[in-house]
Amino acid sequence: MKKCILIFLFFFLIIPTLAFAAWTDDFINDYEKLGIDRTVENALANDVTPEEIITFIVENEQISNKATFKALYCAGADRDDVHAAADKLHISELELARALEESIAECASPLVLDDRDNTGILASPSRPRK
Repeated sequence: MKKCILIFLFFFLIIPTLAFAAWTDDFINDYEKLGIDRTVENALANDVTPEEIITFIVENEQISNKATFKALYCAGADRDDVHAAADKLHISELELARALEESIAECASPLVLDDRDNTGILASPSRPRK
């Protein structure tokens, strides 16, 4: 019975902890070498979720939240996933909107901008939906 418990602990507690440590170590190393944009792209390519990235950034306070959101948007992370993660961590919509606008200014093509405007994302009274 003790052997079963130890095996359970190893597979379900220790291995995920090691995997978490591995991607976060890679994330910090990449950030120091490549900057936040490329680091986020690498993390997403390695199946790290936007929620995991945002949670790590908020908990460690080493990298700007806004820069991370911008990098997530530029890397093509799903906006709904980013917003859901930010909601869980009580990050303001204003901070997300600013990051999205910066990502559009830096990374978006005219086709993406047209799609955004046609869907009404970030529409406001001063910038109504089409």
